[in-house]
Amino acid sequence: MNGTSKGEETSEGDKNWRGNVLRRELLRHACGLEALAAKLEEAEDYPTETAVTFCRLVRLTARLIGSRIEAAPAAKLPYIYTILRSMGAQLRFADRCRIEQTPWSMIQATEAFLKQHTPKECCYIIRPQWSYNYSIRGPFVETLRSCFGSMPEWIPVADWEKEIGEVGKCRIYCISFPRVERMNVLMHVGWGHEVGHIVASDWLNTKYEGTTKFDVLWDKAKKGIEQRIRTSFDDANKSPQAELLKGVYREQYVSTTLKETLALTQTGFKELISDFVGAHLLGPAALACLGEFSSRFNLDASPRDCGRYPPWRMRLRRIAEVVAGDIVGVDYCPTGSEWHAVISPYLRFLRRVQDAGSTNEDLPELEADIRTREAYRVIQQD
Repeated sequence: MNGTSKGEETSEGDKNWRGNVLRRELLRHACGLEALAAKLEEAEDYPTETAVTFCRLVRLTARLIGSRIEAAPAAKLPYIYTILRSMGAQLRFADRCRIEQTPWSMIQATEAFLKQHTPKECCYIIRPQWSYNYSIRGPFVETLRSCFGSMPEWIPVADWEKEIGEVGKCRIYCISFPRVERMNVLMHVGWGHEVGHIVASDWLNTKYEGTTKFDVLWDKAKKGIEQRIRTSFDDANKSPQAELLKGVYREQYVSTTLKETLALTQTGFKELISDFVGAHLLGPAALACLGEFSSRFNLDASPRDCGRYPPWRMRLRRIAEVVAGDIVGVDYCPTGSEWHAVISPYLRFLRRVQDAGSTNEDLPELEADIRTREAYRVIQQD
């Protein structure tokens, strides 16, 4: 007697039918994405070649996926859908960097400048976004390489690299800026900070002899942080009732607090390193830009209340220290000179920004919570 019930047979049949439908849908999705990427690739109104290269990456990857979709393991189909969906969403980066959307002459000069200060394989799509923020996405080639690296039984990385050819040697990033600031070259100094994220990411994530530079730093500090977190917990739970539960909750508290302290430390380093790179590339203009942008926010907000970002006052203080030699005690335009009326207000503004960062009003917020206190102990000691 067959042990499989009719209900189980029906369920299995439904599963196979839906799997076939999904496979067909993914093929259609891949073909449509390939055609769209090809259309964008053929457009001739990009300020640089980076968008064309990115469209080629999407087109060739979509074509390879479509050609092998029938052989894809059933369990990987949802994952393949995620890859196609992500690539489709990212095509908007190329579409939005066309000349009519961007100050194209500025884009050409900016990409040339950025390439001078980052590894030669780096290239940039620079495009406007509706959100009022500067951001960087990528590297896209490395992300796709990681995706195919997780599916060697279907499309080995070597096959994908052969399909995309020279594109595989590029590190493609997308830098976004607020559309409303399209023609504001002074605010676009913020691009230097976004490029700094490449340096920060390498420091945080690139492994040397099996470990990252950040891991080495964190491992040195971790034991002491753990002990201070444990002591903090014990000090806060001294009542007889708390004593009964202390052993149950202490280690859970230490683990959770240590994990958040790690995240705060990583984000703090990432943002401050990026600020330093921006200041190195663009000097006092980076401080002026940060002074204007930060005026929208509470300068002393705890990182725990603002996406783990360092306090704006600390960022102003650190950048002011980096560029101080360029603006203190230097009279670029003596009174009566041709450019005095133009430059002197800018220098006064820089000094006001320096003054805003010179106080330590952000430090009490950092000291008020053991997570931020320990995170910034590590950051300020390095």
